[in-house]
Amino acid sequence: MKTKRAISLLVLLLFAFSFHISFGAVEFCHNEMGYSNRSNIKLRWIYKENSKYTLPVNNSLPTNHKARNGVFNAIALLNRQSPSNIVVRNASTGQKVEVMSPASSSWNSLVTDGTAIATTIPRSNLGTFYCGYGDLPANSSSTISINYAMIWYNPSQDSSIGGQWHNRIAMHEMLHVFGMGHAYGMASLTDATYNYTSTTLTQYDINEFKRMYP
Repeated sequence: MKTKRAISLLVLLLFAFSFHISFGAVEFCHNEMGYSNRSNIKLRWIYKENSKYTLPVNNSLPTNHKARNGVFNAIALLNRQSPSNIVVRNASTGQKVEVMSPASSSWNSLVTDGTAIATTIPRSNLGTFYCGYGDLPANSSSTISINYAMIWYNPSQDSSIGGQWHNRIAMHEMLHVFGMGHAYGMASLTDATYNYTSTTLTQYDINEFKRMYP
């Protein structure tokens, strides 16, 4: 089991280093700017428990990391506010989402600023992996599945922001893991400029959940 987990994480890391990642973004989202020809693609988290789409999150941040409690709070907040067929839960084993603070060298190889990034490995029904949003098929109405993810926190920035903002950041990244893009200019937790400390899913966010997970 440990070997299987280690291999999965290694594969995930190899894919992660090939991604073009921007601030706070996972680049596999139906409404990202600049990719209007891919707007029909459905990106969906596929892991289920008891017929519900489930995000088992392992919070591996160090106990003294300022964002650690924010991750736990975000899990509880999303689990309370999301539609009934969506579950977000803590998972020390059998996790599908790993939250961690990497070594500075690893972080700097992906991004030079920002607080957190989410990285997923989308895969088509035929088993094709996609390494970047631009790698997704254009003008397609197919469903691309997400089954694993990592959320990385900037190792040198954990004390620069307040507690409520940590809750928001973690919720923002987990929404990316579910397949939601940056809703630029919308009242949404996926828009980094919207109501910085809000931890309440907006109607737009709820509608996105219902659209993606009917």
